[in-house]
Amino acid sequence: MAAQSNLKPVLTAAEVNALMASVYPQLNDQFSFYEATEVFPGGCTVRLNADERHLRPGAPSPAPRCSRWPISAAMSAC
Repeated sequence: MAAQSNLKPVLTAAEVNALMASVYPQLNDQFSFYEATEVFPGGCTVRLNADERHLRPGAPSPAPRCSRWPISAAMSAC
């Protein structure tokens, strides 16, 4: 993703997590499956803390990964 130097984050990762918990309480239930770990101009890094809930029949789930999403993609995915 190209740098977007004209943008400035207005929320911290903790504030993004709190916002997502208040707007989408069903997203994580009582666990932290999806967790913003870093906020940067134009997006954030989101970590999936996978467990049995995220498994599907067939091959095993890959190790937890971090993904860098633009804010617009992260919000439209929810």
